[in-house]
Amino acid sequence: MFVSLDDEQFLLWHDALCVYHLENNAQAALELVQSALEYGVISKKGYTGREIEMLDSMATFYCHLKRYDEAYRVYLRMLELFNHHTDVREAHVIELRILFGLASCAHKIGLARESLVYSSQGEEVCIRNKTLYKLGSLLLQKGRCLLELGKRELGLDYLYKSKAIFAIEKQNNQVETVEWAIQAAK
Repeated sequence: MFVSLDDEQFLLWHDALCVYHLENNAQAALELVQSALEYGVISKKGYTGREIEMLDSMATFYCHLKRYDEAYRVYLRMLELFNHHTDVREAHVIELRILFGLASCAHKIGLARESLVYSSQGEEVCIRNKTLYKLGSLLLQKGRCLLELGKRELGLDYLYKSKAIFAIEKQNNQVETVEWAIQAAK
């Protein structure tokens, strides 16, 4: 069977996803997605929308391995690439995954102010696109950062907003997470 480079890239990427989800092996998945991304280097146009999504998988694998600095760099690269690809399918969804990933990784590596910036940008994307996708998580992240930066009342306000979004979405585990954060902040 003849398979194009594009097809091979797609298959390797999905092999990586299977290894990650079925075998819980983030390191092997990371190696597979890195191999898949090498197929795209041939293109003179730069990264495609699919490759940006593949980078999202890579960043997820780095996070699973607790290599947050590397995940943060991948998310920064994704944001740069995304800003040059306005024709990406479901652009706001990808942009929200990037911004949430940046906010989360920035916070984990001690960059609370940067995390706050990315959380706020994500919140604006949600509002502009009239979507709840990632909104609860972004508000939670924003609340945590504000608390860490000594802005207790504003931080609690964002935690309560986050809790309301999660309750609307019936994400009970997330509601409990926010309730815990609220109790810890009081």
